[in-house]
Amino acid sequence: MTTTNTDQGSNLSPAIGDAPFCDIPFGPRPRGSSSHPGLILSGRYWVEQGYFELAWRLVWAHFRRVDWSRKQTAESLCNDPDWKDRRRGDRLKLGRCIKYFADNGLLPIWVCNPGKSGKRKYQLITT
Repeated sequence: MTTTNTDQGSNLSPAIGDAPFCDIPFGPRPRGSSSHPGLILSGRYWVEQGYFELAWRLVWAHFRRVDWSRKQTAESLCNDPDWKDRRRGDRLKLGRCIKYFADNGLLPIWVCNPGKSGKRKYQLITT
């Protein structure tokens, strides 16, 4: 697996082209007008591949510096200074991507409140 340096200095993250990210089965939108590849997530929500890539980059940019003594949200995991300026739909899509990463083992985190609607909370998987 190759790694890429982020603008955060010594922090290394898996590249977008590496496993496990490249194993996500992106495809065309069925019966839709979107020409961009993406994935249908639970609840039948269509999320384009670009949102997955953005979420992946944002999370891995500071993953090793997250305070895992407290539960995290998509907003805190992304640590995006532009989070509040993003459209609500974009924030929801990024959150759905992070939940997908957690549910499918792409990130070493788990959803603490899986049955709750609203903000999901995440914790680091410890062995």
